[in-house]
Amino acid sequence: MSEVQLQLLVRRGHDPITRHPLGLAFPAYKSLSERIEAPTADLDPTLSPGAMGTAVAQIEAEETERGKRWSMAGFDFTFLVQIQHPP
Repeated sequence: MSEVQLQLLVRRGHDPITRHPLGLAFPAYKSLSERIEAPTADLDPTLSPGAMGTAVAQIEAEETERGKRWSMAGFDFTFLVQIQHPP
C-alpha cells in the first residue's frame, strides 16, 4: 500500500483503490462555545436579568460537564504468520 493510499484510508476514510467513502463521514462536533451559544439564543427574551443569568449559567454548566466531543476512527488489522516446518 502506498503512502497516498494509506492516507486515503486512515485520514479520509476512503477506499484506497476507488477513492470512494467508506461508511459514514467522520462526525464534526460543535465547540463548547457553539453548544452554549445556540440554546442561550433560544431563551425567552422576556426573562428578568436574574433569571436570564441563572438560565445561561445552567446551560454553561451542563455543556461544560458534557466535556469536549471528538471522533476517532478505529481500524482492526489482522495478520497471518505461516510457519513452515522442515520436511
